[in-house]
Amino acid sequence: MNTHIWSLTEPFSSKVNFIDSNNVILGYDLEQSCCEHAFWSISETPDGKNPIYQGDNEMVKEIHLEGYCFDPNYCQQQHHDLQRDEGVANVATFKLVGSKYAKPQLPDLFVRLENHHNGYYGHGFIFRGAFISEGRL
Repeated sequence: MNTHIWSLTEPFSSKVNFIDSNNVILGYDLEQSCCEHAFWSISETPDGKNPIYQGDNEMVKEIHLEGYCFDPNYCQQQHHDLQRDEGVANVATFKLVGSKYAKPQLPDLFVRLENHHNGYYGHGFIFRGAFISEGRL
């Protein structure tokens, strides 16, 4: 049970892909238009505080998370206003579950895909159940 993360690889240099050993695939388009900032992070909490990996700062093209796979039943979406007229933020959060057989027990991890924008050029998306039905991430 493992998860691989491929980031900034040619010919898809503006994409990041998370793929676990169950072939659950989460892809994110980081291509940005004017006045927006798209990024991803992985942390031990759904709020993204104290990230273990922060996509903006990762210089490696592949990250291997041994003992983790996606929880296909966990998907959270948030939309909130940013401070001081900086626009809005859209966030989609997914859970990586640590193997129950690992010693020591692995904590759950959370993948956050974020897009901060002023509302003019933001990449929008609409969830229906656990699937994006309109727009793109």
